[in-house]
Amino acid sequence: MIQEDKIKVSINRVKKEYDLDYFKADRAIITAPFGQKYFNQTIKRLTDSKAVNKLAKKNKILVIIVTSKETKLAEYPRWLKVILIDEIPNWLPGNTYQNRFIKWAIPLLFKNIRSSIWLDSDVIITNRSLKLEKLFSRIEKHKFIITKHSSRQSWLDEYEAIIKLRRCLHPEKVEKQKDFFESVSLPFDIPVVQSKVMGRAHNSDFEALYLEVLSQIFRFSERDQLGIIYAMFKTKLRPVILQEGTMLYTYYSKQINMSSVCFVETNSRMGYWYQDYRRFWIRMLF
Repeated sequence: MIQEDKIKVSINRVKKEYDLDYFKADRAIITAPFGQKYFNQTIKRLTDSKAVNKLAKKNKILVIIVTSKETKLAEYPRWLKVILIDEIPNWLPGNTYQNRFIKWAIPLLFKNIRSSIWLDSDVIITNRSLKLEKLFSRIEKHKFIITKHSSRQSWLDEYEAIIKLRRCLHPEKVEKQKDFFESVSLPFDIPVVQSKVMGRAHNSDFEALYLEVLSQIFRFSERDQLGIIYAMFKTKLRPVILQEGTMLYTYYSKQINMSSVCFVETNSRMGYWYQDYRRFWIRMLF
C-alpha cells in the first residue's frame, strides 16, 4: 500500500502540473510514445487512419499524445493534441518506464474523459470509423477491454518467452518477479493478455488494478503483461478479454482489410513466423 500511495502522489502531481483536467471528451485515443522513433511512428499511424481523421475532425474523438519535452515536433494536424512532459517525479527513469507510467495511469490522469483507447506505436489503425465507434460502445458497456494472448497459456509461459527472446531491460528483475509469483502461489490459469491495445472507461472500478500494475512495474520489471496477471489475482478484477482477431491481430498480411479490422500489430515475432509459414504453404500448393 505504501508504494501505491506514492504512485498516487506522482499521478496527482503530473495531473496538476500539466492541467490534464483541461482535456474533456466522451471518447479519446491516448498514447505515450517516449523516444523520437516511437513518436514519429505514432504520428504516422494516427494520421494514416481514415477513421481517426474522420472522427477527430468531427470532434467525435479527442486524440492525445503524451511524450517527453526532448521530443522534436514536426508538423502534425491541429486535431492532434501533444502534451510534452518532464521526467515523472518519484518514478523510474528512461523512456520505457515513462511510457509504462502514462500507459497505466491514463484513466486516473484524465478524469474529464469518459473512455479511451490506448495504442502502442506499431499498431496499424482501421480505416473504418464505424469499427472504432462500435469498440467505444463496448468499452462503455464493459469498462475495460483487452485481447487474450493466443500463444501463452500461463504467466510461466510469458516469463519464459520474455527471457528466451530477451524482451526485457533487466533479466534479473524478471527473475525476481518470477520468484515473487512463486512465493505467493500465483495460479497458472489466469489468462495472459496483450496490452498493445486497451479500451478503458475512466472513473471505473478498475482503478485498483491499474495501481497494482504500476506497483509491479516499479517493484520488478517493465513487462506489464506479467504485472497485469498479478494485478488480476490480487484485486480480483478482470477485464473483458477478447479473442485474438476480435480487436487486435498480431500479424500483418496484405490479405487483411484495414476497413474491417480494428488494429493490427506490425512488429511481432509471431507476425514474421506467420508470414514465413504462409509463404511456405503457398509454395507447396502452387
